[in-house]
Amino acid sequence: LSEQNTWLALEHSPWILHNKDCSSINKTDVLVYEWCTFTQKYWRDRQKNTQYLRNKRVFMGVSREFGGSVFQLYRADRTNTNLILEHGGGCCQLSVYGYNPVGPPAWFACPVGGCHFSETRGGHPRLQAAHWQIAPGNSSAKCDPTPYKTQADCNKAGNPACHHAPYSQGANVLKCPPDPCWGCSTGAMWNPIQAQGEKCKTTNAFVATAKFVNNGKTYYTNHPFPYHYTSTQPPQHLPMEQWTTLSDQGYVNLTYRMTYLEHYKWSSVLQEIPALYASLGMAHHFSWYNGSSPWKHDAVSHLASAPESSLRFPGRKNYAGHYGGYVEEGWWSVCDMDKVKCVTFAAFSEIFTEVSLGLAFGGNKKAEYGYVAARGEFAVHHGMNLVFTLFMFPYNYDESPAGSGTPTVRDLVYKLANAVQG
Repeated sequence: LSEQNTWLALEHSPWILHNKDCSSINKTDVLVYEWCTFTQKYWRDRQKNTQYLRNKRVFMGVSREFGGSVFQLYRADRTNTNLILEHGGGCCQLSVYGYNPVGPPAWFACPVGGCHFSETRGGHPRLQAAHWQIAPGNSSAKCDPTPYKTQADCNKAGNPACHHAPYSQGANVLKCPPDPCWGCSTGAMWNPIQAQGEKCKTTNAFVATAKFVNNGKTYYTNHPFPYHYTSTQPPQHLPMEQWTTLSDQGYVNLTYRMTYLEHYKWSSVLQEIPALYASLGMAHHFSWYNGSSPWKHDAVSHLASAPESSLRFPGRKNYAGHYGGYVEEGWWSVCDMDKVKCVTFAAFSEIFTEVSLGLAFGGNKKAEYGYVAARGEFAVHHGMNLVFTLFMFPYNYDESPAGSGTPTVRDLVYKLANAVQG
């Protein structure tokens, strides 16, 4: 236990709060500190509600309190800090979206501080028709369920910030109550996520099942009724199952299954499967392979800062306006400025369509956190049964988890791709 406490005392990742004001968390880690101020229970109960998995190359934590979300990822040599943004609206978690496509387009009010929730995240131009505006200041307007024909009509009704939705009469549209969460509009999409609690709360999203399987090698969680990030509506019966397995070669295998047991129709949009947020400072040195000779250790593509756009997976159709690149080998990585903190992801399941490379939460440049989500474009539907896998390495693509002279992360990705794709 004492050794585990040492692990949990890594910088930016305190084991436990020793006070009531979050002062044990570094305030330069803006988003983590901010989240702590209204979610202190998570930090106090962090060890009790987290399942830690460890081998010689990887150390990580799965939160039972937050739907099985991955809140912590480290190298096992203790030379780096947490690589995952430890925040209930960030971290590594499933996050799915969709309108119930009924009725004509309309403008809806955002009752608190402006419409900070935007379907344009990641620079996807096909979703930019879902216009939104930021209020000039904090709004005290009450919850307004009215579908307005124009933005001007919405503003004239006393709503300083409004959001344009493509549908106005679907089951996702709020009646006040239910009310919106986090500044979302009354016409925002459904958005069940692993780490959301009831009625906009940031606690008590406990999994229904958590156990070791596969002879103790794999940790399984099942979160059957995830709540919405966008509203206080009842949870969807959309089980989010997760199998977490560590490899001695230096990576995490996250295998997911999502099923949908309700009968609502959803629109087809980009889904975060999962959303991936890197920790403080990890918004530099984005790398991937975009050449014409994949699987031959050809030179990689690299950007020193986030392009705020997307890369397509091999074989997926391009579209005007995105960065124009492809992750031809199925992997991508992000580091901090000094390449001390790095993480590489890889995915080969057919459901994936693109990788988003951006900054978390609108890109607060005073505290940069990389947004590097794996995304697929599909509609949630009754009878859906999706199974897919993401691999995470707490190393850069050109590092060797087992030391000098051993396979690099890119070598290991090649082996995984060959095993998966044949």
